Amino acid sequence: MKSAFRLRGLRVNYGTTRAVQGVDIDVAAGEAVCVIGSNGAGKTSMLRAVMGLVPAAHNGMSVFGTSLGRLKPYELLRHGIGYVPEGRELFPGLTVLEELLIGGRLLAKPERPAALE
Repeated sequence: MKSAFRLRGLRVNYGTTRAVQGVDIDVAAGEAVCVIGSNGAGKTSMLRAVMGLVPAAHNGMSVFGTSLGRLKPYELLRHGIGYVPEGRELFPGLTVLEELLIGGRLLAKPERPAALE
């Protein structure tokens, strides 16, 4: 299986408290993956770490074989990695279409209609 997304050995600490330890993920193209766990199990910490929103260490993260190294969150978006927090409106008062159009601003203008579809 060729991984569309691969993550190896993710670790997240908050001070001296270990929140996530040794997470490995392989996601194939077209595959949907669900992360399940009880409250406090580290699901949100894992996702925030993938996006570079909390300090973390890992042994490698790649998209379709391209190493993502230690990219900033806005640079990860250019590789198709995003994070939408559950239960929060990102831009109160905007429609879903308006929010999608904002996200599409990272794409070249000719690519936007197909991506929106």
